[in-house]
Amino acid sequence: MLTNIRTASGNCWKYFKREGVWGFLVRLAKEVPYRLSRGKSWFRNQLVGRCIELLGNKWKLDGLTYSFDAPAISRTVKSRFFWGTYEDKERRLVEEHVPADLPVIEGGGSIGVISNVINRKLTKPEDHIVIEANPDLLGILETNRKLNNANYEVMHAALDQNGPEVTFYLHKLSVGGSAQRATGTAVTVPAITIGKLIEERGWNKVSLVIDIEGAELDLIEKEIDILKRHVSVLIVEVHHMISDAEDIKKAIKTIEDAGFTFKEEQTDVYVYYNEDLL
Repeated sequence: MLTNIRTASGNCWKYFKREGVWGFLVRLAKEVPYRLSRGKSWFRNQLVGRCIELLGNKWKLDGLTYSFDAPAISRTVKSRFFWGTYEDKERRLVEEHVPADLPVIEGGGSIGVISNVINRKLTKPEDHIVIEANPDLLGILETNRKLNNANYEVMHAALDQNGPEVTFYLHKLSVGGSAQRATGTAVTVPAITIGKLIEERGWNKVSLVIDIEGAELDLIEKEIDILKRHVSVLIVEVHHMISDAEDIKKAIKTIEDAGFTFKEEQTDVYVYYNEDLL
């Protein structure tokens, strides 16, 4: 809270130098309540997260059970399960748009929330591959699969079209690892392509769900022909904090030029149908 007050004061000082006393006072009236509210929100989430830990470090969401027994899962993330906001838009979109009768390739399994929502609705749940590059999340992803009697395959790899291996940058938080955003810790993981997975499994039509922290743009550019021939439903999250806005626009245009029909978008998560394959 003291840090938030200091930050507010520093911002207000900039306004004082630029706009004088009145500018300083106006800014102060805006900044301090905002910073205090952020501090209050942080404290609330930390408290809720700690309570979840004391109650067994597990929580139910959408009737599914999740363990948080991994250092990468912060108390703030745990609190989102309590409030029901963890990947709320993504949960709704896969529930509404992923067909029950098609195999699923999912990139970026994280701790398994979207994976379990998808797998529960599939008529052949064994036809579901969940790809996760972060080695620190493989254990909790597998734990949450077993807790919900799900039948997806966990594959340790990164979706990448540039070679047999890729450098993946670890992050202390479950939501922070990426092949696009460098950190102080890097590991080498196997690389796999959508085309290779479809060929190996002998699938003709699939749903593709990807949340791969910026790498989705390269995938779209280099595998758009594979997507056009084999992907019936595409759900993709883009990342403005990592990717350039113009590159994101280019990727969206590439999808639409390939004949995919836009269905809806929720906070940078886009849903497209390939009407020729439905």
